[in-house]
Amino acid sequence: MERVLKDRRFTEGLRLFDSGQFFDAHEEWEDLWRDMEKDDPYRDFVRGLIMVAAAYHKFFVHENPRGATGLFRKAFDRLDRYDIPEDLKGRVERARNFYRMLLEKLI
Repeated sequence: MERVLKDRRFTEGLRLFDSGQFFDAHEEWEDLWRDMEKDDPYRDFVRGLIMVAAAYHKFFVHENPRGATGLFRKAFDRLDRYDIPEDLKGRVERARNFYRMLLEKLI
């Protein structure tokens, strides 16, 4: 996991994500994901983050809350398989809370 967390594309994706540039964060992480070996144990973790960024983009840019909730669900199905690194826990929990709020509004 340490190798992934220190990759320039990962850290740049975090910077973009934190500044609300979700599509660009998605692109950085997807570039990293594509370069990872198919059997890399953290490849699905990165894919989960890609989906979180895509879900925010779908909600805020495409104004599609139903599509966003589907992406969030798929993202958390992946991310929940991992021990989230400490410096990412807050971001993941905020995304999870946003997802829960969307679900409540849609029901």
